[in-house]
Amino acid sequence: MVRLVRERIPTGGSLHMVRLDARAGLPFGCMFDKILLDVPCSGTGTLARNPEIKWRLQPSDLPRLAPAQEEMLTNALAVLAPGGRLVYSTCSLEPEENEQGVESALQAAGGFRLLTAAELAAEFPGLAPLFDARGFFRTRPDLHSMDGFFAAVILRTA
Repeated sequence: MVRLVRERIPTGGSLHMVRLDARAGLPFGCMFDKILLDVPCSGTGTLARNPEIKWRLQPSDLPRLAPAQEEMLTNALAVLAPGGRLVYSTCSLEPEENEQGVESALQAAGGFRLLTAAELAAEFPGLAPLFDARGFFRTRPDLHSMDGFFAAVILRTA
C-alpha cells in the first residue's frame, strides 16, 4: 500500500506516513489536508483469497472491532484540516465496520460530511458504478470479480 501511495504523489509533493495506535489521541501539533485511514478489520471481503479467515473470525470480533474503528476515525477527524479529505477504508463487507461506524462518527463530530455519489463520480468517472446512493464506495466478490472493499470520503467543512 505504501508503495502505491508513493507512486501516486505528484513530483514535489510531500508524504508523511505514520503507523501508530490511532485509538489513542494522535500526537500531532498540526492538521492534515489528506488522510488515508485503513483500519484493522475482520477481512470478510477477502475470504475468497484468504479462506482461513472463516476459521479465525469469531462472533465477538465485530462488536470488538467496530468501536475501535470508530474511535480511530474520530481521532483522525480531529486532525483533518478545514477543507481536507479523509478516506476511511476496510476490506470488510460488514455494515458495522463500514457505513454504520462512519455515520456514527460523523454524527458525533459535526463539521464534516460525506462526499456525494455525484461529486465522487464527477471526480472518478470510471468508478461511478461502485458508489452507492449515499456516496460509499463498495466492491463485492460476487458482483465485481475482486475482493470486497469499502471506502468513504469525508470532507471537513468547518
